[in-house]
Amino acid sequence: MASPYAHPAGSTVVYSGPGNEERARERAEALGSGSASRIDDTQAGAQVQRGALVQTTHHEHGETIYQQRLHAGDNPREASVQTEFECEQIVLQRGREASRQYAREAEGDVNTYVCGSRPTSTYRSTEQPELLANEKVTSINGVPREELAKMDKDEAHAAICRAELERDRAIARGVSDPDRREALEYDVERRENQFRGQQRFEIEERKSSAELTERQADAGRNSHAEVESGRHR
Repeated sequence: MASPYAHPAGSTVVYSGPGNEERARERAEALGSGSASRIDDTQAGAQVQRGALVQTTHHEHGETIYQQRLHAGDNPREASVQTEFECEQIVLQRGREASRQYAREAEGDVNTYVCGSRPTSTYRSTEQPELLANEKVTSINGVPREELAKMDKDEAHAAICRAELERDRAIARGVSDPDRREALEYDVERRENQFRGQQRFEIEERKSSAELTERQADAGRNSHAEVESGRHR
């Protein structure tokens, strides 16, 4: 029995981040019917599209959660707010699980549209690690999977994005229509600038986080030293 996450076409196209869903759709169409697929094209993927998933989740769990909150002592307004929150968590979890299974089913070269995705996105937290651990995947945007798997997660993401942009720059150069070529080249340039800006921001954010962790560790060591010093007085 075929997996509901099985790819109906050869190449996998993964997307995450602003504007990338449409780019991924165009890429899959450009590769041709039967040559590429997105998660949206799988049986399970179609079932976890956000609109349908929200509706299904509320239908399956909403009333039960609402009654549980009332029974726990919430007033109707509090119960309604908590129901929305808990249903949203179910939606997110189901979406992550679908993405995880989709990445595990991928084979061959994977095409991405992920420049602009946040570190906490489903792609970077779930799909990318699964793709890099999937031995059926040979490469991502032409970069060998084994090379990417040796990098830390942020370095791997940066390498994937650079290859993604270079691939699209080459595609743009091959377009005969000058207006279309100019539009594609502009899109690549804009995404590249955004990627570089995001990289700088994430590097500074990681640096700040590391410094804060070190300060907290120093404070903990100093506090322990003071306690020990007090014991020996």
